[in-house]
Amino acid sequence: MRAIVPLTLTLTLTLALALSACGLTVTNDRPTYEELNRPEQQAVDIIFAELKALDLKVRDRTLAMYQTPTDLSPVVDRRNIDVTFKGMMLAFNVGDGQVHVASWENLTEAQRGAVQQAFRTTPETAAAWYRKLFYRVLAVSQGVKQYMFNLDSAEWAYTRFSVFNMELHPLRTAMSYFAAAGRKADIWPFTASACGAVLSQNEGRWGHMFTKAQSYSSPRFPLAKAFMLENHGQFIGSGDPTVNLYFLCQWARISREEAEGLDAELGWLHTKLR
Repeated sequence: MRAIVPLTLTLTLTLALALSACGLTVTNDRPTYEELNRPEQQAVDIIFAELKALDLKVRDRTLAMYQTPTDLSPVVDRRNIDVTFKGMMLAFNVGDGQVHVASWENLTEAQRGAVQQAFRTTPETAAAWYRKLFYRVLAVSQGVKQYMFNLDSAEWAYTRFSVFNMELHPLRTAMSYFAAAGRKADIWPFTASACGAVLSQNEGRWGHMFTKAQSYSSPRFPLAKAFMLENHGQFIGSGDPTVNLYFLCQWARISREEAEGLDAELGWLHTKLR
């Protein structure tokens, strides 16, 4: 049996406990799709459509590359898309068979205000940008995580990647997916535009952490990785979401710069996890 890296396991368990303390139960004991309010149903519909399209593309490409397709089950299912939790700005998949994405309406008023300030735009545009970033771009990246988990297991994936890279590499693959799906002209400029003010306003606070290490053998962004590990509570999504949004925007920037094409990204993940 493969051993789980203790530090990663401890952090994962800490995250699960913290989420539970914040009121997010990672179970299927949630309202059914029919019981959701209209904005929640709309969020689920968008996320489901994105995951379904991603699933078809992943099946097609892995069949061509490995003669055996890898699918994204069980997350390509409205029942396994969770948008009902409140007061946490999150988009994540920890291997529990569900994709969790915070709906705009379920953020607190203060959180919506902080997102608007981070985007430096109008309330209406902030809402539209948030929905596109979370319901489409980040939802796809969390679907890519399911591909990673299905190659072996969630536990194995978390032994092979740092918590930082468990977000960066799926988002990089997501960017390549959008390009392969003919949506690069839409999604890539959108993430750059929406994230422009987020990055510029907070460059003095956290920008230095995204300087690459000089040594090839070192983690590429050692300060950012260490900060995320040591301050994981700030990334759970409760309270001020600014640091969470800043890191998301940096991952998107790095992903646009480094994406190598869908086959290459899926192949690299496959090699890393098999």
